[in-house]
Amino acid sequence: MKKISIKKILWATDFSRESLSALDYALFFREKFNAKLMAIHVIPTLPSLIYDDAFIDSNEMELNFLRITKAATKKIKAIEKRKNIKFDKIIVNDGAAYEKIIESVKENNIDMIFLGKKSHPLWEKLLIGSTANRLIHHCNIPMFLSSKKKRNMEFSDILVPVDLEPIMERELRWAEHLARKFDSVIDVIHVMELYEYEFPFEVLEKLVQKLSKRLDNSLKDVKATAKHTIIKAINAADAIVEYAKKKKSDLIITATHSRSGLSKFFMGSVSEKIVSRSQSPVLLLPNRED
Repeated sequence: MKKISIKKILWATDFSRESLSALDYALFFREKFNAKLMAIHVIPTLPSLIYDDAFIDSNEMELNFLRITKAATKKIKAIEKRKNIKFDKIIVNDGAAYEKIIESVKENNIDMIFLGKKSHPLWEKLLIGSTANRLIHHCNIPMFLSSKKKRNMEFSDILVPVDLEPIMERELRWAEHLARKFDSVIDVIHVMELYEYEFPFEVLEKLVQKLSKRLDNSLKDVKATAKHTIIKAINAADAIVEYAKKKKSDLIITATHSRSGLSKFFMGSVSEKIVSRSQSPVLLLPNRED
């Protein structure tokens, strides 16, 4: 497996409260890992139909773009001054946000992206999606997503939801890496999705014991303090989000997993639901590692 490395961080901003919250985490990671920190803002490109029909010529559009670019750069510089920081590089570009972010990731050999996450109405998500949702499906490096809810800048408890087919080795490697850096406790959770099925108590107890042994075996080589919990629920994503809220988890580490067909279109993945609903920051690992 690819060695974990956090040497270059990219903060993607739209100047929202959510993205400013993500910056605080990016700065925290930069300090802990002695990493370089770059900032990117992407200006949406207007459809050509809009300015064609409005008889706006290309020179006027270019002047508009330069004005907006200058204003965006000025905002980032103001953030530098306000927080007494210095970005290693400031990128202001135009186009589709997720495409330009991915381009910058490749051009600058970025190891991790930090960005804010917002909730979107279902109809909007289905039609256009958010930048975060699009990055989830197209980006091949870890993404740290945080909401506007302010939290203490610490990671004493890292929650790692796992499946058992097989145990999520990559999630555990990342949890171990961060736990050793932040002196965290790794809280591994497995949700038994029973839907509406009913089983005798004795059967469930035997199943829990068997699963517990598998988790113990998977955690024995983890070089950090780790514990595990097994819970029964109808819906895994809801159970994980509720557990994180109850335990006040400082971070959730999960990964995207390939799905296809109508089930993904209508239901989405467990990881996407966790990202959308969780109050805790989420470190989302890609489905693939290049």
